[in-house]
Amino acid sequence: MSDHLEGGCLCGEIRYQITGEPFEVYHCHCTICRRAAAGAFITWVGVSTDDVNFIQGATKIYASSADGRRGFCPTCGAQISFVFESDPASIYFTAATLDDAEAVTPACHGFTGETVRWLHIDDGLPEHSGNLPSVDRKIARVTERGNERGAS
Repeated sequence: MSDHLEGGCLCGEIRYQITGEPFEVYHCHCTICRRAAAGAFITWVGVSTDDVNFIQGATKIYASSADGRRGFCPTCGAQISFVFESDPASIYFTAATLDDAEAVTPACHGFTGETVRWLHIDDGLPEHSGNLPSVDRKIARVTERGNERGAS
């Protein structure tokens, strides 16, 4: 990766910059992501919120489930981001909104148990029938810390 990544929506109203190294890049095949992306799957780039600057515009937030919030451009409707409710210190950007989507390389597939049957995955990347184990561990650690704070 170069020293930073930039991206934005279709109409140009939203622009963002990522200054840190992504901790996760993967394809998600879950039903909610497919519907939000209007596609067979979506590719996510996970980064720390400390490494993100929205340099133009502001996303409209939609709570797509009890687990997370999606950021969309209020003008063109392009999906830009996702934040897990249990991990507000991380944000996932749609790789397709990067100015150079080839600057990142997906490492695996998540929620392949929900893949549309007409899509055949043959890229050799690891496949997970549910969430990625690394994402589940990260969410569990954050939830655990929150529970510890609530108990004190």
